[in-house]
Amino acid sequence: IYGLVTADALGVPVEFSSRQALKINPVKGMREYGTHSQPKGTWSDDSSMTLAAAAALGETGEMDFVDIMQRFVNWMTTEEGQACIAQAGYVSLR
Repeated sequence: IYGLVTADALGVPVEFSSRQALKINPVKGMREYGTHSQPKGTWSDDSSMTLAAAAALGETGEMDFVDIMQRFVNWMTTEEGQACIAQAGYVSLR
């Protein structure tokens, strides 16, 4: 989980950058702003939703998809969720 969230935070500032742009200016550490104008270390909805699913699994001991979906919906209504949820995620959870 730590690796996923760290990699996500490394990628957020360069999301949608071309391969050529990243060859010229490779990611070698946490960056500020970039694609989504977020501070250094910000992760995306991918990590937030993974953390919600992991919490559900840890608390229930099983893949309870109803519980996981409820956690996604609850997260979506938080300030963090509103700030970083991708459009496709928002449409799916409505």
